[in-house]
Amino acid sequence: MYKRFSFVFFLIFLTFQSFGQNPCEVSNIWFRRQSQIDSFPIIYGHCDQIDTTIHIVGSDIVSLDSLYPLKYVRTMFIRLTNIKNVRGLQGLDSAGHITVIKNYILGDIKDIKNLKIVGSVLLSNNVNLINLQGLDMDSVNSISIHQNTKLINLNGLQPKKIQNLGVSDNINMISLSESGIDSVEYLQVGGDYIILKDIETLRPKQVWISNSVSLTDISALNNLKDVSRIRLYLLTNLKNCAIPIICENIDREGFLYVEYNGVGCRTIEEIKAACLVSSLDLSDDHFLIHPNPFDQFFSLRLPKNRKNNGTFSVYNANGQPVLSLGIGYDQEVISVSTESWSAGLYFYHITAVGSISSSGKLVKVD
Repeated sequence: MYKRFSFVFFLIFLTFQSFGQNPCEVSNIWFRRQSQIDSFPIIYGHCDQIDTTIHIVGSDIVSLDSLYPLKYVRTMFIRLTNIKNVRGLQGLDSAGHITVIKNYILGDIKDIKNLKIVGSVLLSNNVNLINLQGLDMDSVNSISIHQNTKLINLNGLQPKKIQNLGVSDNINMISLSESGIDSVEYLQVGGDYIILKDIETLRPKQVWISNSVSLTDISALNNLKDVSRIRLYLLTNLKNCAIPIICENIDREGFLYVEYNGVGCRTIEEIKAACLVSSLDLSDDHFLIHPNPFDQFFSLRLPKNRKNNGTFSVYNANGQPVLSLGIGYDQEVISVSTESWSAGLYFYHITAVGSISSSGKLVKVD
């Protein structure tokens, strides 16, 4: 009798052990109350792998502690909760997708440090998140970091290689430094709070900068090594793309893509013209306009070492003003759109207060 009882107990033990090592066949799980989270070990305690989506939603959720049995989940959404940390997910070692959105008192995510294999991670609008410690995966396809207002850099982001990394609108971020990343295949930065400082520390192979009205300077790209493609899209006030890294590689097939940017960065042709103008060695009092005659645009090259602001004015053949453009003392190349101008002869006048001036003719062709 004793041997028979022991054998039956052993079979029950093996059954529970093997069951805990297989994905549970359950439909999507929704947790909207803390009591539902607290009941997880009772209802799903035999499951350490959930091959479906877990939704954790709502202000009643204050703790994830009872999710400790989890080792794998296909997809997890954590949003609009009152959790301060992700303690309870320390057993999670792999996942398909993790999304953490609008958890306004969440301060750290360090307890997901054992998560080593994951498809994607999205961190958005977690306004009290102070660093990225816990993101120490061996394998990750995509990480997006968006509108986390207390982040000042990428401290804690430790995956050695990331296929896709997106960083946008983290309004207090001042640098892309402090990560442990060896390389990023595809880096996307965007929004009105674009940060390019220390971009070279991420060693991106491709860079996409997009959707900003505030970005006017992309000179930080000159620090990149071995970049194979740069995309500049919808940067409406970016007007100078004639920087060394672009001018040196602009003839490489597929290297540069531009669309919907400011005058001077709208087309490859505009940028090539500005690159040509900027490459010329001008004397200290010499101005250059190229091309002239022109069709859709021209670039104005200004002498270096100017100490005063000035004005660039254009008049049509009847003496009517067509353009009056302020010139900053530190500007060297200015691109001018002429799409709305009629074909014909124009006259320009350049003045710099207390310094030099220049006048000449311009010709627009059909």
